[in-house]
Amino acid sequence: MPGPSKGSDSSYPDNTGANGIPTAPVPDPTLKQAHEAARAKLQDQDENPTPHYQAYLKYRDEYQSKVEAWHKAYAAALTDPMKLQTWPIDGASYQDDADEAMNRWMSFGFKEEIEKALATLAAQGTNPRDSRVAEHPD
Repeated sequence: MPGPSKGSDSSYPDNTGANGIPTAPVPDPTLKQAHEAARAKLQDQDENPTPHYQAYLKYRDEYQSKVEAWHKAYAAALTDPMKLQTWPIDGASYQDDADEAMNRWMSFGFKEEIEKALATLAAQGTNPRDSRVAEHPD
């Protein structure tokens, strides 16, 4: 069993002038192919948005407007005790509208497909353990 190390052991590379040699990045063909496939889901060859991406944006905007209306109505209810008292009844329709918009986004807006492509593009050039899925890409 090795014994404990000395403080001078950890500074050996510094004392001897040892330097790491940076390696040239080697492009991985698999990553390049994944990047091109993800970009193809978002843009055609002329860099115009694809129909799937246009649908994604349309249904995302619809969902966001329903959630915004819901939040504004709730904020208004908080300022009026009578509205706040009826919020459990009145607020249900706002939640239903937002839920329905999310269902349309999932069904017709290619949500998972587009967000996977956006996450692939966002992760390029980053350490995989540090990459995160983009929350709300524009």
